[in-house]
Amino acid sequence: MTRVLKINLVLTIFYVVGFIGITQTAFKEIFLSLTFFTLLLSFFALWLTRNKKKEEWYMFVAFVYVLGFFVEWIGVHFGLLFGNYGYGDNLGPKVSGIPIIIGVNWLIVSVTAASIAKKWRWGIWLRPFIGALLMVGFDYILEPVAINSDFWSWENGVIPFYNYVCWFAIGLLIQVVYHFTNLNESNKVNDYLLVLMTVFFVSLNLF
Repeated sequence: MTRVLKINLVLTIFYVVGFIGITQTAFKEIFLSLTFFTLLLSFFALWLTRNKKKEEWYMFVAFVYVLGFFVEWIGVHFGLLFGNYGYGDNLGPKVSGIPIIIGVNWLIVSVTAASIAKKWRWGIWLRPFIGALLMVGFDYILEPVAINSDFWSWENGVIPFYNYVCWFAIGLLIQVVYHFTNLNESNKVNDYLLVLMTVFFVSLNLF
């Protein structure tokens, strides 16, 4: 079994077990509290399978993490981005009301979406737009689960369209940087992880 298959198998086991745990009332809160570690595992899987670990990659990781944390801070404290919302307790430790893991989440979604977008053969300039649209689509699927899981909540329980506009704008910035600095790598772990996470949240929405 290749390293890629082993990593994908480990990811599958974690997400399947997580799904089972979350859907069982007796274990739901325990498994939701482990989301922090699941996100770390997911990013570690992306890191392990990356071929080009060079200085620019580390700079990109820092850029997206800081950007992700900063835009969430602006959103929570001023409501200028995304809308009026606040974070719950199930994403782990927070600094100034923002989970420290949120920048990692932005990294995972950005890198996996870019990996799939890179497969677009016609019009290289369209790839950042495709990547940003994939990010928005993932957020759309994630939102209902996030609200029900105490990841975050919206004022009056309404997800504003403005949230998706901001996701697209910020996602597009990240995708442009990632694509046109030649850092984007398309590999089977990146692709599989986005599909796995999508199936995971779609399943939770249907359950």
